[in-house]
Formats: sequence, C-alpha cells, structure tokens
Amino acid sequence: MTGNLTENTLKAIKKIDKVRGDREVRHIKCRMKGNKAKEQKQEIKELEQGIVLVKAPFVLREDSSCTLPKIKVKVSQEHADENQLMENESSNLLGAPTLMLSCIKL
Repeated sequence: MTGNLTENTLKAIKKIDKVRGDREVRHIKCRMKGNKAKEQKQEIKELEQGIVLVKAPFVLREDSSCTLPKIKVKVSQEHADENQLMENESSNLLGAPTLMLSCIKL
C-alpha cells in the first residue's frame, strides 16, 4: 500500500511541475505579446527623428554643402622642420615609419 502511495505521489509531483512550467511559459508569452509592436513603433520613431543625421556617401560627394571646405594653411619653414624632426624621432622610437595622410576620400 505504501509503495503505491509513494509512486502516485511522485507521479503527481512530476505532473504538477509540468503544469507549472507550462503556465509560466504561457504567462511570459502573454506579458511579452504587446512588447514587439511597442518596440517596432519606438524604433520607427527613432529612425524618423534621426534620419537627417544619416547621409549616404554619394550624397556627400555630390552636395558640397555637406562637406567641410578645404583650406590651405601656411606653415613657416621653422615649424615644418620641427615637425619633421618630431616625426622622425617618433618613428625611430616606435620602430616603424609614421604614415601621414594628407587627404581622406569617402
């Protein structure tokens, strides 16, 4: 008699655990149901607000108002020599030549 009661109790515990798990999954699904739509609305709103910040590279090339104007700066010979010395010293310290970029193209 006690063996049968123990078996039934263990079966009931397993069944109760399964039911609890299923209820928990359903509860979470119900809570999260509306979140996807809310997230999509929020993302669309952020995109519409920030779309003016995003420019395609070809627009930057075609529209000169989007780029900074290029200006020439006069540097005295003394400053140019000092800069060259500093660059040479830094490249010797690093063990590799320093790469200088004068213009970056998009």
